[in-house]
Amino acid sequence: MLELLKKVTLVGAFMCLTSTPVFAVDSDGDGIDDADDVCCQTPLGVPVNERGRPIADLDADCDVDLDDYAIFQLSFTGPTTPCCIPSCNGRQCGDDGCGGSCGTCAPSESCDACGQCVSECTPDCSGLVCGDDGCGGSCGTCGANEVCNPSGQCEPSCVPDCAGRDCGSDGCSGICGVCGSGESCNISIGVCEQDCTPDCTGMNCGDDGCGGSCGTCGGGETCDVNGQCQPSCVPDCAGKECGDDGCAGSCGTCGGSEVCTVSGQCEPA
Repeated sequence: MLELLKKVTLVGAFMCLTSTPVFAVDSDGDGIDDADDVCCQTPLGVPVNERGRPIADLDADCDVDLDDYAIFQLSFTGPTTPCCIPSCNGRQCGDDGCGGSCGTCAPSESCDACGQCVSECTPDCSGLVCGDDGCGGSCGTCGANEVCNPSGQCEPSCVPDCAGRDCGSDGCSGICGVCGSGESCNISIGVCEQDCTPDCTGMNCGDDGCGGSCGTCGGGETCDVNGQCQPSCVPDCAGKECGDDGCAGSCGTCGGSEVCTVSGQCEPA
């Protein structure tokens, strides 16, 4: 036994820094899963018991050193040494290796396989049929031709359609493109059109140049070609053969050898 102890490599005090439970993993390759291993950093090749503790670790501190050798000697020369010495080196909670406890975690925490208190996460899928459950898991998956929206609901897949469209909606909450400077999108047909700036400078009525109006004239007025309201005029040629119709028009013209009198009659020249 003495020779065996001398050949066993000294093992550092057990310390496990992981903060998330690891299951079905044998970190130190001693044949004991980490979930059941009270000494999860045993050097390769060191014989262990069913709890992962080195067989020659008589003081239950997860290493084999001169202290263990001293206990071994006392088993022959001195008082009987307890078979199990509690060890909580680097552990906040869980088993102390002798059926006792290294401590308890807060209500919102749980003890992992390496004796560390870690925060618990409660999955929440209330009102959700798909997507994340808040703890890295899933609330479900959608069927064929469906996608999971940000609200955790399955909805029919959408195929964007921009055929013949340069701008505007693609039918799936996206866009078919943006118009250039000086252009705006006619969203009904998805076509970029030149911008138009209405111009009514010096005008009281008439077209603003963009299909709109600069204003309307009052009763008895009409809008002239310069965008100004003018009194309405009714041409009057009653009893007249020629001359002015009263509205800057003509009531007719006389023959080559005739002249138009002020009364609107044609007479020989």
